[in-house]
Amino acid sequence: MSDDHTSSADLVLPRSDEPPDFRRQARAYTRFRRDYSGPLYDAIAAATGPAAGRRALDLGCGTGFVSGSLRERGWRVVGSDFSQPMLAEAQAFLAPSSQLVRARAEALALRDASVALVTCGTAFHWFAPRPALDEIARVLAPGGIAALFWRYPAADAPTPALIRDVLRRFGPDIPGQQVFVHPPEPFLKSTLQPLAAPVLHGTLHYTPAEFHGYAATTEFLRRFAGEHHAAFLDALREELVQRYPNGIDEPSDEHLFLARRP
Repeated sequence: MSDDHTSSADLVLPRSDEPPDFRRQARAYTRFRRDYSGPLYDAIAAATGPAAGRRALDLGCGTGFVSGSLRERGWRVVGSDFSQPMLAEAQAFLAPSSQLVRARAEALALRDASVALVTCGTAFHWFAPRPALDEIARVLAPGGIAALFWRYPAADAPTPALIRDVLRRFGPDIPGQQVFVHPPEPFLKSTLQPLAAPVLHGTLHYTPAEFHGYAATTEFLRRFAGEHHAAFLDALREELVQRYPNGIDEPSDEHLFLARRP
């Protein structure tokens, strides 16, 4: 990782006044969080081969959009999350026939060698990595693929600069360089064999209301703003409307890490 990039492990974040509370975020995640790109799913398919009705686990499925995209591509998907409100949103999104289980990543409610694919979209950093990797390896069938992925604003995106400008009014200052929440080698010391790790480039377009809603779901920003979180969001809404009344384009990078179970 270059000197221009920072891992969240390198930062001293303000202490949170409560644990990450996905109960209050579930509906906002449904409204404002975006699915990943077609090329990312294509890259996963290049590693797995045709889905052909095989079973996949979407780990940390949240409100279910990754599960839905995998199902559209021919996978028989089980969504797993520890948050009951998130699973309720996923149930509504995916329809009653969906398979959803409540479990922690460190103790998955699946049999050994029962899935051909495990996906985890912008969630692995919430887990205890070694136990979670052990569980991923356990439920994967031999030859199965694990796909961990995260999406970030590109280094030249206007959105991080806007966030910093507004947040600075309330005291805290976040780094000017990119901040990654994923480990540089997430499969290190696991029994899984890493494959090529592509970075896929794209652009997201947000209306002012959409970007404001997305920012409101970001735990990183809530912790930095602290007691000023509501005022920060109000100021951000005003800046978005003034600076970007027609919406804002955010170049983005999707970091995909793939590994195979021997």
